[in-house]
Amino acid sequence: MNLRSDTPRSTPSLLVGFFAGLLLALSLGAAPEAPDDVLRVKGLVVEDEEGRPRIVLGAPVARVEGRRRTDPSVGLLVLDENGVDRVSVGAPTTAPRAGGRVHERIGDAAGIEINDEAGNERAGFATWREVGSSTGSTKRTGPRP
Repeated sequence: MNLRSDTPRSTPSLLVGFFAGLLLALSLGAAPEAPDDVLRVKGLVVEDEEGRPRIVLGAPVARVEGRRRTDPSVGLLVLDENGVDRVSVGAPTTAPRAGGRVHERIGDAAGIEINDEAGNERAGFATWREVGSSTGSTKRTGPRP
């Protein structure tokens, strides 16, 4: 028997067995013991190492010092170091900001918005009950910062 010729064929079987056992152990260990294991919060603010809010989650999103926008929102916001909303995920989504001003959205949308460094909406995906689904991006106007 040549050990070298048997090794390549047995290695995949050993790896599959190992990962199957690991998956089973993790799934058994991760099972909640009681309904009390569920974390329920009205909001969550994740701060960076300098104490600035960077991720804000809530229903509604908490008003946090340092966020440039103050309009209400439900969902998840990712802020940059200057407090500008850079990513928004929500239902309904935040009102669009373009040209430095907040505008009224055509309806209550659920979706994702990507904003530039000034907080102006540049891309996103949304769905409206009245209109359907939409994806889009906007062209930058003016000089780059």
